[in-house]
Amino acid sequence: GEMAGLLGLSVADLREDLAGIARDAAAEYHAVFVLKSECTLVAFPDGRVYFTTKGNAGMATAGAGDVLAGTIAGLMKQAAEGMAPVLGVYLHGLAGDLAYQEKTEGLLAGDILAKLPEARRRLQAHSLPYNKKHDENE
Repeated sequence: GEMAGLLGLSVADLREDLAGIARDAAAEYHAVFVLKSECTLVAFPDGRVYFTTKGNAGMATAGAGDVLAGTIAGLMKQAAEGMAPVLGVYLHGLAGDLAYQEKTEGLLAGDILAKLPEARRRLQAHSLPYNKKHDENE
């Protein structure tokens, strides 16, 4: 709804081509857009659009977007250049899924926030060890 209002569109019109409209808006405004929906997407000014498979309906709660924004902001200096929004969306969705496993419906924003450290640990445990030497002889 916020994106529709920003662009002067109805939600129905926005949903007709969510990725395309987000891509065009990101290019026009020279900004990165994060659109929370059933499938949250991140649109970059250069035309790239990323979708996440993480998250659930229980995350549609007051304050969840604030947790997402804080997550992205907190990653700005830690993530690969320009990838904080994508990483933040993924971690936020994973944290929401972890919270949902415990509490099911009726999540609070604080439930998502509380699961962010676990989400990050899980992601790091499954990431390739790029910072480690791969050659056994070194």
